[in-house]
Amino acid sequence: MSKKSNLLEGLLIGAIAGVAVGVLLAPDSGEKTRKKIKEKASDLKDSIDEQLDNIDTEPLNDLKDKFNDVKEGASEEYQKIAEKVKELDKEIREKIASLKKQSKDIETETT
Repeated sequence: MSKKSNLLEGLLIGAIAGVAVGVLLAPDSGEKTRKKIKEKASDLKDSIDEQLDNIDTEPLNDLKDKFNDVKEGASEEYQKIAEKVKELDKEIREKIASLKKQSKDIETETT
Protein backbone atom coordinates (compact mmCIF):
# COMPACT_ATOMS: atom_id res chain seq x y z
CA MET A 1 0.00 0.00 0.00
CA SER A 2 1.41 3.43 -0.84
CA LYS A 3 2.38 6.01 1.75
CA LYS A 4 -0.34 8.34 0.48
CA SER A 5 -3.09 5.77 0.87
CA ASN A 6 -1.79 4.88 4.36
CA LEU A 7 -1.85 8.57 5.26
CA LEU A 8 -5.34 9.01 3.86
CA GLU A 9 -6.56 5.92 5.71
CA GLY A 10 -5.04 7.19 8.97
CA LEU A 11 -6.57 10.63 8.53
CA LEU A 12 -9.97 9.13 7.79
CA ILE A 13 -9.93 6.82 10.81
CA GLY A 14 -8.68 9.62 13.07
CA ALA A 15 -11.36 12.02 11.86
CA ILE A 16 -14.14 9.48 12.36
CA ALA A 17 -12.89 8.58 15.83
CA GLY A 18 -12.59 12.25 16.78
CA VAL A 19 -16.11 13.03 15.62
CA ALA A 20 -17.55 10.01 17.41
CA VAL A 21 -15.83 10.76 20.72
CA GLY A 22 -16.70 14.45 20.54
CA VAL A 23 -20.37 13.83 19.82
CA LEU A 24 -20.77 11.07 22.39
CA LEU A 25 -19.16 13.09 25.18
CA ALA A 26 -21.09 16.29 24.45
CA PRO A 27 -23.87 16.98 26.99
CA ASP A 28 -26.50 17.97 24.40
CA SER A 29 -30.04 16.79 23.72
CA GLY A 30 -30.74 14.09 21.13
CA GLU A 31 -31.83 16.65 18.53
CA LYS A 32 -28.70 18.76 19.00
CA THR A 33 -26.52 15.66 18.94
CA ARG A 34 -28.09 14.46 15.69
CA LYS A 35 -27.59 17.93 14.18
CA LYS A 36 -23.94 17.92 15.25
CA ILE A 37 -23.44 14.44 13.81
CA LYS A 38 -24.94 15.58 10.51
CA GLU A 39 -22.74 18.70 10.42
CA LYS A 40 -19.59 16.78 11.37
CA ALA A 41 -20.34 14.09 8.78
CA SER A 42 -20.79 16.77 6.12
CA ASP A 43 -17.51 18.43 7.16
CA LEU A 44 -15.77 15.06 7.08
CA LYS A 45 -17.14 14.31 3.61
CA ASP A 46 -15.93 17.70 2.35
CA SER A 47 -12.50 17.08 3.88
CA ILE A 48 -12.24 13.63 2.29
CA ASP A 49 -13.37 15.00 -1.09
CA GLU A 50 -10.70 17.70 -0.87
CA GLN A 51 -8.00 15.17 0.00
CA LEU A 52 -9.07 12.89 -2.84
CA ASP A 53 -8.88 15.82 -5.26
CA ASN A 54 -5.30 16.45 -4.14
CA ILE A 55 -4.09 12.87 -4.68
CA ASP A 56 -1.38 12.72 -7.32
CA THR A 57 -2.49 10.48 -10.20
CA GLU A 58 0.81 10.82 -12.10
CA PRO A 59 2.18 7.41 -10.98
CA LEU A 60 -1.05 5.71 -12.06
CA ASN A 61 -0.89 7.40 -15.47
CA ASP A 62 2.76 6.33 -15.86
CA LEU A 63 1.81 2.75 -15.01
CA LYS A 64 -1.03 2.81 -17.57
CA ASP A 65 1.38 4.12 -20.24
CA LYS A 66 3.92 1.38 -19.47
CA PHE A 67 1.18 -1.27 -19.53
CA ASN A 68 -0.04 -0.05 -22.91
CA ASP A 69 3.53 -0.08 -24.28
CA VAL A 70 4.04 -3.67 -23.11
CA LYS A 71 0.64 -4.67 -24.46
CA GLU A 72 1.40 -3.12 -27.86
CA GLY A 73 4.80 -4.82 -27.99
CA ALA A 74 3.28 -8.18 -27.09
CA SER A 75 0.65 -7.74 -29.78
CA GLU A 76 3.31 -7.01 -32.39
CA GLU A 77 5.33 -10.06 -31.33
CA TYR A 78 2.21 -12.22 -31.47
CA GLN A 79 1.55 -11.06 -35.02
CA LYS A 80 5.13 -11.88 -36.06
CA ILE A 81 4.93 -15.35 -34.50
CA ALA A 82 1.52 -16.00 -36.07
CA GLU A 83 2.89 -15.07 -39.49
CA LYS A 84 5.89 -17.40 -39.02
CA VAL A 85 3.57 -20.24 -38.00
CA LYS A 86 1.50 -19.68 -41.17
CA GLU A 87 4.65 -19.76 -43.29
CA LEU A 88 5.86 -22.97 -41.61
CA ASP A 89 2.44 -24.56 -42.07
CA LYS A 90 2.54 -23.70 -45.77
CA GLU A 91 6.07 -25.12 -46.13
CA ILE A 92 5.13 -28.34 -44.32
CA ARG A 93 2.03 -28.81 -46.47
CA GLU A 94 4.10 -28.26 -49.62
CA LYS A 95 6.71 -30.79 -48.45
CA ILE A 96 4.01 -33.35 -47.64
CA ALA A 97 2.47 -32.84 -51.08
CA SER A 98 5.91 -33.21 -52.66
CA LEU A 99 6.62 -36.40 -50.69
CA LYS A 100 3.24 -37.85 -51.70
CA LYS A 101 4.02 -37.09 -55.34
CA GLN A 102 7.47 -38.68 -55.05
CA SER A 103 5.93 -41.70 -53.38
CA LYS A 104 3.40 -42.08 -56.20
CA ASP A 105 6.15 -41.67 -58.80
CA ILE A 106 8.24 -44.35 -57.11
CA GLU A 107 5.20 -46.62 -56.87
CA THR A 108 4.47 -46.08 -60.55
CA GLU A 109 8.09 -46.83 -61.52
CA THR A 110 8.16 -50.05 -59.50
CA THR A 111 4.94 -51.46 -60.88
